[in-house]
Amino acid sequence: MNHLNEETIMEVLADLLNGGYLEDYDTEEQMHIIELVTAGIKKYHAKELDKFLEGLHKEYQYNDKKRNLSDL
Repeated sequence: MNHLNEETIMEVLADLLNGGYLEDYDTEEQMHIIELVTAGIKKYHAKELDKFLEGLHKEYQYNDKKRNLSDL
């Protein structure tokens, strides 16, 4: 499971800004779009992490029916 790399997020946002994708919007709208993109990336990562941890939990329970990850 990869961790959330904020430096990569900033590179993606810089590419969006410098690539001309947002030039039709005023500065306030651009900032709002950037905030939405950033929130979307963070939510995606949180969901992926939840799936990963749930998979670990199920695998741990499968290997030892009476134990939970919280027992670690």
